[in-house]
Amino acid sequence: MEQSASFEAIVEVGTTGLVGTIEVQIQDNLSNTLYGPTALGIIESPAGSGFYQGTLTAPALIGQYSIIWSDDGTFSENHTFVDDLTVVAAGAGDALPPISPIGPGPGAVPGPCNAWTTAEEIAACCSAEVGSDIDLFDEVATSASRILYELSGRLFTGACDRTVRPCGTPTCGFQVLSRGHIVGWDGMQWEGTPCGCHHLSRVKLSGYPVREIVEVKIDGAVVPDTDYRLDEWRFLTRMDGGLWPTCQHLDLDDTEAGTFSVRYTYGQNPPQIGQAAARDLACELYKMCSGSACALPQGTTRVSRQGIVIEKLAFTAWAYTPATNRGRAPGWNTGIPTVDAFLSAYNRAGIMRRPAVWSPSSKARYARPVGP
Repeated sequence: MEQSASFEAIVEVGTTGLVGTIEVQIQDNLSNTLYGPTALGIIESPAGSGFYQGTLTAPALIGQYSIIWSDDGTFSENHTFVDDLTVVAAGAGDALPPISPIGPGPGAVPGPCNAWTTAEEIAACCSAEVGSDIDLFDEVATSASRILYELSGRLFTGACDRTVRPCGTPTCGFQVLSRGHIVGWDGMQWEGTPCGCHHLSRVKLSGYPVREIVEVKIDGAVVPDTDYRLDEWRFLTRMDGGLWPTCQHLDLDDTEAGTFSVRYTYGQNPPQIGQAAARDLACELYKMCSGSACALPQGTTRVSRQGIVIEKLAFTAWAYTPATNRGRAPGWNTGIPTVDAFLSAYNRAGIMRRPAVWSPSSKARYARPVGP
């Protein structure tokens, strides 16, 4: 949440009819109350559900805070409900910083297009100042984002920017396989859909979901955005009754005659729990780099601190435990609660990437990307 911004907070108490009695406050890590306590504006929504919501104001300083609810207004131990609150710089909003791909060219190594957290969020989580460590905070933000992107099955890329140069392919007829099976190839032209009273001209864009069509150019001229629309978060559909070009001069820049290009953005941002997981994992990476005690196992299995003995799994047992590992329940066991919660919710089976289906008879070929 941004500094000093108003936001809606929700709590599930399980008891109905507490409007006027239930109160809420915001405290910092030193138990200083910065907002409330107050019962004003708190409603039960929907009525009779036991869920309560109120509009609160975030603290002015960046950092980690707690939202504390009390079902009877006493804030005693057995009558409180606590949520975490992270306050970021004003203007940050939901925007995530860009992340640079590793390799000789754009996208050379699969990875997210945006970091899942920011240096400011990591510093607040670690109770540290960004200061001269800005490069280290950026580095661990990138590392944590890449790790969770891979471990969650490559689902959340953030906002990626892509330019494609669509071109159709001629009909290929059919192919007889060695086993005698006949595979049909229906060819490819951008126009065509079995739905509706007449065919539409559509281009299939790779990357799902497509978020926004930034610009379409034909013969170097920008096509008005009223002449097309985005269908099914994937298809660029022409709306002016014309047809998209099925061929073009790919050896020319898209500013020249005889060319056709589409620039668009695609991909999903990680959910809030994923961003929190990246923040916490990055914080542990920062602690490890700065020589502080952290939650990441490094081969040590038994640690004693201030009279408390902590058992830690070896690094080889970190992360996902398959069902074939006898004696341990399958699932995510990183030791970082937010990371385990995120991965258990979004990649419980530990898959490496999202499932895909390929058919040789598919009529919709993806538009050709620009570059390597």
